[in-house]
Amino acid sequence: MRNGIAAILVAAVMIVGWAASAPADSQIGHGSMSGSSDGASSSGSADSSNSDDAPPFAPMSVEGWDGGAYRLSNGGIYCELSDDYGSGVSMLVGWDQNGFYLMVTDPNTLKMDALENFETVVSVDKTYRAKVKAFAYDTDQLELDFYDDRKGISALRKGVKLVLEDWDHWYTLYGTNAAIAAVEDCFNRYR
Repeated sequence: MRNGIAAILVAAVMIVGWAASAPADSQIGHGSMSGSSDGASSSGSADSSNSDDAPPFAPMSVEGWDGGAYRLSNGGIYCELSDDYGSGVSMLVGWDQNGFYLMVTDPNTLKMDALENFETVVSVDKTYRAKVKAFAYDTDQLELDFYDDRKGISALRKGVKLVLEDWDHWYTLYGTNAAIAAVEDCFNRYR
């Protein structure tokens, strides 16, 4: 189902990212989100993304993450929250009938073939390391599918740093505990 809404999501993220980029420099950010192995970092604040450019039927905001519950044209439900870290970099957490997914948009680091399925190695701190299914919505937009991998989901909730090993790049997990709990609860409530 996620692949069916890929083009709409990409357009929505680009529009929201462009609209949010001007004021992002003046807003207080969440601190360091990403960096290469040399420790470079960026900061930012919040935005949201959804399919069909429709607002959520049940909006929510948790620790700087914004989004809510969305309804698909086929009646399906999914819940997403996103956080914008500035400079076009954002992270989105979501839950649908397939389980948990995390999406990273990073035009400075991610270089992929659009609409490609593959597997990639991710790690969280020193508590979790696994090969996960991934999908490139665009050349700079990566979805990581954790489905019902409770060890991985727990690591993302409690961890500090998500590492994308294939890119030798990391992202700070600020507020993910509350955001992941909220999207899981949202999906269970509205499905």
